[in-house]
Amino acid sequence: MQKQFLLKDEIHNNYECREYLSPDYIFIPLFGHIEGIRQDDLLAKGQPLNKKVYSSVSGKVKGIKECQVLNKKVKCLAIQNNYKEKKARITKKLKKNLLLENLDDDLISVLSVDTKNLVLNTVSDEQRVFNNTLIIDTYYQDILNTLDILKEEFDYDNLYIIIKDTDRNNIDKFINIIGSFPEIKLITVPNVYPISNTSYINHLLNIENSSIIRISDLYKIMYLFNHSIKCCEKYLTINYFDKSFLIKVKIGTMVSELLKYLSIELKQNYSYYINGLIGGIKLDNINDLIVSEFLEAIYINDNKVPKTFKCINCGICARYCPVSIDPKYIKDHRNEVSQDYLNKCIKCGLCNYVCPSYIDLRKIIEGSDSNENMQ
Repeated sequence: MQKQFLLKDEIHNNYECREYLSPDYIFIPLFGHIEGIRQDDLLAKGQPLNKKVYSSVSGKVKGIKECQVLNKKVKCLAIQNNYKEKKARITKKLKKNLLLENLDDDLISVLSVDTKNLVLNTVSDEQRVFNNTLIIDTYYQDILNTLDILKEEFDYDNLYIIIKDTDRNNIDKFINIIGSFPEIKLITVPNVYPISNTSYINHLLNIENSSIIRISDLYKIMYLFNHSIKCCEKYLTINYFDKSFLIKVKIGTMVSELLKYLSIELKQNYSYYINGLIGGIKLDNINDLIVSEFLEAIYINDNKVPKTFKCINCGICARYCPVSIDPKYIKDHRNEVSQDYLNKCIKCGLCNYVCPSYIDLRKIIEGSDSNENMQ
């Protein structure tokens, strides 16, 4: 049984909505082999360069630039936006073929596996990440329609929507119209951390023979159906001190350009976290960070690093670990712990979050810090 760490209820709609869909440049990570692309070649919006890489704007190729995708430096294709939004043409196909030919392989494998139930996971673990909330609030009718299409195309028996019980506004929206979709069931889950992990959802719901997709993946499918091109945009939460922005933005946009639009100035004494304050990643700077499909949120605050104290043997880290490992034991016996035991860690970051001595237990478990630094 998963141990539960109860989160405070989020106050939804406590954010400012914006759109930034006309960046000067976009930067596309060069994953896989690309042939035949030269300087000043004109690309269309949604034009594939290989199975994984495509342009999110129409414009000219202007070279290669090293950018940051999450916490890694990656060579990216720089494309100068011509603001014409000329779309790559896709021959009209049956919906299933359209999906199989234009979605990434991981998502195709989830949809294509021989299961009888499809679960839509709308839950976000981290607080002050509003992407899923806005997608549901804006597209709740399209979400149900798209699930209904997937049921017919992939022959599912039942469909489930998983939503947190604190999201009352969107629960009410679904309840008002879900009666027209008898095969779709709405299931609420408690506001605990972590819960979005696939294994936890399976354990909590006990739905056998099921596949699980995220709401961000369903958004890609809806975009493909509505625009007949690969998904070129996404929602991103930016938390700047106590203010939150939720922005629809082109994939590949440079975050520094986006922050300039929001009148947010980057400073050396700021701290930067991406994708969460509990399980997210701390960056030294975000000057070359781009909006990738993996980026969900950015947190910008004063760089006030709490002083680390000696472990007080309180046991809180082990008490709340969702996979029942003992971070304190690993800290004290790092060289004696088996790799199988270490591999149980899901890198949720909860041990760091609850530690009253501010010890970076996650780094110790991952082997990137020494015990001596934490004594």
